[in-house]
Amino acid sequence: LDDKAIADRSKADSLVKFLVCVQAFCMVINVIARKVSGLPSTLIELNMVFHVVVTVVVYALWWNKPLSVQNPVVL
Repeated sequence: LDDKAIADRSKADSLVKFLVCVQAFCMVINVIARKVSGLPSTLIELNMVFHVVVTVVVYALWWNKPLSVQNPVVL
């Protein structure tokens, strides 16, 4: 498969993917700001931070993965 065929099957553009990453990092920044202000962080907030970090790494690795491919390509 060439890059044009893969891009043709992609349903989510880079802007949407970027905005999801920005929204996730906003939650992380919120937790960091609470910590800097001297407010305690709950375990669920810390769990969320680790999940966001892992999710963004996986998302970056799958950046060019097509979404909702309806017609498979026979190799």
